[in-house]
Amino acid sequence: MALERCSKGHFFDEAKHTSCPHCPVDGLDIRTGNNPIGRSNQMYVCISGDDSISREQHAAIIAFEPREATFHLVPGVARGLVYLKDQPVFAPQTLQAYDEVTIGITKLLFIPFCGERFQWKKVEENTK
Repeated sequence: MALERCSKGHFFDEAKHTSCPHCPVDGLDIRTGNNPIGRSNQMYVCISGDDSISREQHAAIIAFEPREATFHLVPGVARGLVYLKDQPVFAPQTLQAYDEVTIGITKLLFIPFCGERFQWKKVEENTK
Protein backbone atom coordinates (compact mmCIF):
# COMPACT_ATOMS: atom_id res chain seq x y z
CA MET A 1 0.00 0.00 0.00
CA ALA A 2 1.41 3.36 -1.12
CA LEU A 3 0.21 6.22 1.04
CA GLU A 4 -0.01 9.68 -0.47
CA ARG A 5 -0.13 12.91 1.51
CA CYS A 6 -2.49 15.67 0.35
CA SER A 7 -1.74 19.41 0.58
CA LYS A 8 -3.66 19.58 3.89
CA GLY A 9 -1.56 16.82 5.48
CA HIS A 10 -4.01 13.89 5.26
CA PHE A 11 -2.71 10.47 4.29
CA PHE A 12 -4.69 8.22 1.92
CA ASP A 13 -4.23 5.07 -0.17
CA GLU A 14 -3.77 6.22 -3.76
CA ALA A 15 -4.60 2.73 -5.03
CA LYS A 16 -8.15 3.25 -3.71
CA HIS A 17 -8.61 7.02 -4.19
CA THR A 18 -7.60 9.43 -6.95
CA SER A 19 -7.54 12.34 -4.48
CA CYS A 20 -7.81 12.83 -0.74
CA PRO A 21 -11.10 11.38 0.57
CA HIS A 22 -10.79 13.41 3.77
CA CYS A 23 -10.88 16.80 2.05
CA PRO A 24 -14.35 18.09 1.20
CA VAL A 25 -15.39 19.17 -2.26
CA ASP A 26 -15.50 22.97 -1.97
CA GLY A 27 -17.50 23.66 -5.09
CA LEU A 28 -18.17 22.33 -8.54
CA ASP A 29 -18.06 24.48 -11.64
CA ILE A 30 -20.87 23.59 -14.01
CA ARG A 31 -20.39 24.60 -17.65
CA THR A 32 -22.99 25.04 -20.37
CA GLY A 33 -24.09 21.65 -21.72
CA ASN A 34 -23.55 18.25 -20.14
CA ASN A 35 -21.33 17.75 -17.09
CA PRO A 36 -20.76 14.02 -16.49
CA ILE A 37 -20.35 13.07 -12.82
CA GLY A 38 -18.31 10.15 -11.46
CA ARG A 39 -15.33 9.17 -9.31
CA SER A 40 -12.87 9.15 -12.20
CA ASN A 41 -10.74 12.23 -12.77
CA GLN A 42 -11.80 11.83 -16.42
CA MET A 43 -15.27 13.08 -15.47
CA TYR A 44 -15.96 16.82 -15.69
CA VAL A 45 -17.36 16.66 -12.16
CA CYS A 46 -15.12 14.27 -10.18
CA ILE A 47 -16.32 13.24 -6.72
CA SER A 48 -13.56 11.11 -5.24
CA GLY A 49 -13.56 9.43 -1.87
CA ASP A 50 -17.03 7.85 -2.19
CA ASP A 51 -16.55 4.31 -3.48
CA SER A 52 -20.32 3.93 -3.94
CA ILE A 53 -20.14 6.37 -6.87
CA SER A 54 -19.38 4.78 -10.24
CA ARG A 55 -16.14 5.82 -11.86
CA GLU A 56 -17.81 7.19 -14.98
CA GLN A 57 -21.23 8.73 -15.56
CA HIS A 58 -22.77 7.57 -12.30
CA ALA A 59 -26.38 7.96 -13.32
CA ALA A 60 -26.07 11.72 -13.17
CA ILE A 61 -25.33 14.53 -15.53
CA ILE A 62 -26.03 18.11 -14.58
CA ALA A 63 -26.75 20.13 -17.70
CA PHE A 64 -27.14 23.87 -18.07
CA GLU A 65 -29.46 24.84 -20.88
CA PRO A 66 -28.55 28.45 -21.81
CA ARG A 67 -31.62 29.38 -23.87
CA GLU A 68 -33.99 28.75 -20.98
CA ALA A 69 -31.30 29.39 -18.33
CA THR A 70 -32.21 26.17 -16.50
CA PHE A 71 -30.27 23.32 -14.93
CA HIS A 72 -31.27 19.68 -15.30
CA LEU A 73 -30.32 16.47 -13.52
CA VAL A 74 -30.27 13.59 -16.00
CA PRO A 75 -29.71 9.86 -15.36
CA GLY A 76 -26.36 8.64 -16.68
CA VAL A 77 -25.35 5.23 -18.03
CA ALA A 78 -23.89 3.62 -14.89
CA ARG A 79 -25.96 1.23 -12.78
CA GLY A 80 -25.98 3.40 -9.65
CA LEU A 81 -28.94 5.61 -8.86
CA VAL A 82 -29.02 9.32 -8.21
CA TYR A 83 -31.63 10.98 -5.99
CA LEU A 84 -33.20 14.42 -6.14
CA LYS A 85 -34.81 15.41 -2.83
CA ASP A 86 -34.65 11.73 -1.75
CA GLN A 87 -36.55 10.55 -4.87
CA PRO A 88 -34.79 8.39 -7.50
CA VAL A 89 -34.17 10.09 -10.85
CA PHE A 90 -35.21 7.94 -13.82
CA ALA A 91 -35.90 10.79 -16.29
CA PRO A 92 -34.52 14.33 -16.65
CA GLN A 93 -35.53 16.63 -13.79
CA THR A 94 -35.25 20.42 -13.59
CA LEU A 95 -33.06 21.55 -10.70
CA GLN A 96 -34.12 24.42 -8.46
CA ALA A 97 -31.91 26.43 -6.12
CA TYR A 98 -31.10 24.54 -2.90
CA ASP A 99 -32.24 21.14 -4.20
CA GLU A 100 -30.43 18.25 -2.52
CA VAL A 101 -28.82 15.74 -4.88
CA THR A 102 -27.58 12.39 -3.51
CA ILE A 103 -25.03 10.36 -5.47
CA GLY A 104 -23.77 7.26 -3.70
CA ILE A 105 -23.51 8.36 -0.07
CA THR A 106 -22.51 11.90 -1.07
CA LYS A 107 -25.11 14.64 -0.57
CA LEU A 108 -24.75 17.82 -2.63
CA LEU A 109 -26.63 21.09 -2.31
CA PHE A 110 -27.35 22.71 -5.67
CA ILE A 111 -26.68 26.45 -5.61
CA PRO A 112 -26.80 28.02 -9.10
CA PHE A 113 -24.65 31.06 -9.84
CA CYS A 114 -26.48 31.90 -13.05
CA GLY A 115 -30.01 31.59 -14.32
CA GLU A 116 -32.88 33.61 -15.73
CA ARG A 117 -31.58 36.97 -14.47
CA PHE A 118 -27.83 36.44 -14.89
CA GLN A 119 -25.45 34.43 -17.09
CA TRP A 120 -21.64 34.60 -17.11
CA LYS A 121 -21.44 34.54 -20.90
CA LYS A 122 -23.51 37.74 -21.13
CA VAL A 123 -21.17 39.43 -18.65
CA GLU A 124 -18.11 38.32 -20.67
CA GLU A 125 -19.67 39.63 -23.92
CA ASN A 126 -20.36 43.03 -22.34
CA THR A 127 -16.77 43.44 -21.12
CA LYS A 128 -15.15 42.95 -24.55
